[in-house]
Amino acid sequence: MNYYEARPLKDGRGGHWTGLNDGQIWPAGACGEHAPHSTKEEAERCFYEYETASLVERTWASAHRCEVEGCGVWADKSLGPRGGSLAGSYLCDAHRTPETWRSLHPFEPGGSIMSSW
Repeated sequence: MNYYEARPLKDGRGGHWTGLNDGQIWPAGACGEHAPHSTKEEAERCFYEYETASLVERTWASAHRCEVEGCGVWADKSLGPRGGSLAGSYLCDAHRTPETWRSLHPFEPGGSIMSSW
């Protein structure tokens, strides 16, 4: 099982968004490529920005109503992060944009993820 969250560095010089498995911790996402963040919230925002920088469109065998309030158009496509670590959303052609996805899933501090892959 992998556990992802913002964690402080052992030396106290800030923190990163990290993964943990079998007692091993590593910087995850973009955090492996830059200096530590000053706060936990900065590391969480770094992960959010990394995941939402290249949202992926997926086509499904079934359709759902567009998740934009008041739209109601049936959509068989969704938009979401490439790794699936954050929620995807069914969106119609008119609303399937990164801006709409971000408005439905704004950054919220305090996040963590458990995954088995």
